[in-house]
Amino acid sequence: YSDRTATLTLSANENTSISTTITVTQAVEEPILNVTASSLEIGCSMSNLNTLILNSNTGWTITKPADCTWFSLNKTSGSNGITLIVTASSNNTGCDKRSGAFTISTTDITPAKTVTVSVSQQNTTHSLNVNQTQLTLSGNSNTTTSFNISSDISWEISKPSDCDWLTLGTTSGTGNATATVTSISRNTTGADRTASITITPSCANIQSRTVTITQQTFVPYINVYKNDILPSYVNGTTKIGFTSNTDWTVEESCDWFEVNKTSGTGDGEITLTATSTNSSKANRQGTLTLKSQGMSDQSYNIIQEYAYLNTSAPSPQQIGMDVGCTGQFSVFSSTQWTITNIPSWCTLSSTSGSGNGYIIITTTEANSTGAPRSADITLSGVGVDSKTVTIVQGYTNSTSSIDAGITSTSISPDSNQPGKRQINATIK
Repeated sequence: YSDRTATLTLSANENTSISTTITVTQAVEEPILNVTASSLEIGCSMSNLNTLILNSNTGWTITKPADCTWFSLNKTSGSNGITLIVTASSNNTGCDKRSGAFTISTTDITPAKTVTVSVSQQNTTHSLNVNQTQLTLSGNSNTTTSFNISSDISWEISKPSDCDWLTLGTTSGTGNATATVTSISRNTTGADRTASITITPSCANIQSRTVTITQQTFVPYINVYKNDILPSYVNGTTKIGFTSNTDWTVEESCDWFEVNKTSGTGDGEITLTATSTNSSKANRQGTLTLKSQGMSDQSYNIIQEYAYLNTSAPSPQQIGMDVGCTGQFSVFSSTQWTITNIPSWCTLSSTSGSGNGYIIITTTEANSTGAPRSADITLSGVGVDSKTVTIVQGYTNSTSSIDAGITSTSISPDSNQPGKRQINATIK
């Protein structure tokens, strides 16, 4: 760019020797290249934009660094003034603003004139919160509690280096999550103990959060909720059930029962088995003791009832003469029992059992012997004397022929002689 000149020559038409020269100079126009703002800020979201005015009367181009891909311009070259639009190409999900720039340079001037415009994009507003700041663990080991983290960024969880009694379920993550905390040892210090865990966000401008964990002092317990009487007979069983939060051992005081386990942890159920029958005439008593460190021994009475066997059967037990006639009696017992010596002409609803029972006798054939028949069945029990139940079945008494003078007959039970029948006849 420089001034430019031109020469004008004036000559007379009739006398060409007469002329004059006029020099015309055009001053150069100064190139213009400027902007209305040297910096712009755009919002954090993609498509947010801002504008500035580019004033120019010459050619220009715009360049930006290769790593500034997060914004774009509506024009990158021209030859006059224009409104430049700067648009965000992506969301700024980082913790801080991000910055870049672009440069406008003339193309028709040597040396080139340049203007630099700085561009910044706001950062997203991030957050980190927890739903609880105080949590409590029981005094036992392996107890767990949890809290919720609400966040849109990544975070880390840490605990004090000297806190060896709890463990973290997770130590890092991104976004929302549920974090667990578990005790790894019992608190046997005699007092509650605490530790503060810290949730640190990845953005330094976001406040960390603290959750205080309290582990209560450990108080062991054993509570029995079931303690039934042990049956009188050998191999009879009962159970002791209990709730507990601790380790325990079992001790027994006598030799007439045994237990299926001698130690355990937490809730339990112990099966007691009689090793001998109580043949005495009174219940006998023993002791089972549950022990645990840090608490008094828990002793419980174990009672084995004495063996007995009785029946409600009348003597004798009368049964009808026909097939399907029935009788019944009850068994009262604390032991195992069996019934033997059952005759072929009847069946029993049960021939063995333990404890009380109810027996139904059913005839399987009619008694046509002409006389009552009986059988002594034997009721035997473990550790007790046997009992005898006598069964008597009535009989049928009828003739096979009737004199010709009898014109009609009927047969009916004889009320005076149970188990017999009487014949009524009409004679002309």
